[in-house]
Amino acid sequence: MSRTKAVLGVCLIFLFGLICGVGLSVKLVDWRIRQMVRDAPGSLGQIVVRRLDHELELDALQRDKVHAIVAENREQMRAIHRENQPRMEKIMDEATRRIREVLRPAQQEKFDVMVSEGRHLGRPRRSRAMPRDRQEHPPRSNRGKHPPSPPEGGPSEGHDAA
Repeated sequence: MSRTKAVLGVCLIFLFGLICGVGLSVKLVDWRIRQMVRDAPGSLGQIVVRRLDHELELDALQRDKVHAIVAENREQMRAIHRENQPRMEKIMDEATRRIREVLRPAQQEKFDVMVSEGRHLGRPRRSRAMPRDRQEHPPRSNRGKHPPSPPEGGPSEGHDAA
């Protein structure tokens, strides 16, 4: 009986270690991605430049020119995103309205909470991805289309998209 307990104990310890290792690995990868996005807005461009530099063996002049091209491209992409943001929001608002129409009342209440938290239509929770004050784009307003639950800290003002 004591041998069975010992084997079971070792198996439980191994399983616990495995679960902890996987959990910590997931958290570390998630933390690293968030850190990259939060701390260095141009970090994706830096990754592109480093990869091209490594694979193509760029000289210093080429590296500087590629870096400038990537930075310019990033600014152009941001400008396009800013221009199209209102159209994208209109499309998403219409999809949200149409989805809400097919839901039962209890589902609508739950969906309204998801909408107020920004977790509908495949959007991650903003609070987990990046603090509000560090987001590049202001959060979408609900525009009174649904009766959302107030946020946990109470209603906040000044968060409507411009």
